[in-house]
Amino acid sequence: MKVFRHFLLILVVFSLFNLNFAQENRTQTLPKSKEKLELETKAFELLSEVIDETATLKLAENRSYISSLAATLFWEKDEKLARQLFHSAANELIKSQNTPKSRRQTNIENADYYRNLIFNNLRGKLVFRILPKDAELASEILYATRPSKLANAVQNYQQIVAQTGKKPDLSNYKQEERMKLEAAITEIQHEQQIKKEIAKKDPQKLAENIRESFAKEMTSYDFLNDLDVLNKKDHDLAQKILSEIMQNLAGADFSNYSKWYVAYWL
Repeated sequence: MKVFRHFLLILVVFSLFNLNFAQENRTQTLPKSKEKLELETKAFELLSEVIDETATLKLAENRSYISSLAATLFWEKDEKLARQLFHSAANELIKSQNTPKSRRQTNIENADYYRNLIFNNLRGKLVFRILPKDAELASEILYATRPSKLANAVQNYQQIVAQTGKKPDLSNYKQEERMKLEAAITEIQHEQQIKKEIAKKDPQKLAENIRESFAKEMTSYDFLNDLDVLNKKDHDLAQKILSEIMQNLAGADFSNYSKWYVAYWL
């Protein structure tokens, strides 16, 4: 009975989502009819009930999913509540990541954990629901919900690039290690996409990110891509950052391969 009730709650959420989509696409100059206003009011009342019922769901993943959908729908009507719901969705996701696994689940995780991060990624869906609304919040949630295994995979990928000066050839790796690297690449791509959205609104923030990345012993070359993004948005600021980097490299010890690599590409 509980499963059926939860299924109905999810159907309500999707119905409300379709209603919201239709509202966003109607002609802005047309006033809402009385019937539409009543329907909208009733829809959000039902959505509020769904939010209250979400706490009864057993799995943290399901609570996260419903909260993120509800936040998306509430954004235009009540942004403060929507932000709370997005944070709630993130917290539930973290809970699911920290839930102890049975031996059987652990064995499955060893084989498919990174593949699941790429192709069945509840976390990615949450972040990209937030991104068009608030890129800063999307960035915050991306880092807050990054599992330790994925963080290690990203660090390992960056170290390989720093040591070799190029992206790894994935065909040279066994399946599990290859999936780790692919998950890291996907995560870095998500970072880049979010940074681009932030830069559209605040080039100064992206410039500061570039400075910080360059100062971190260049274990990652992401800032080279960021510099290109910044150049398209604010050429003068990008030139200023480039000048700072070149001055730093002028006295560099190029036996340090990573510094040689940066100088080569600049």
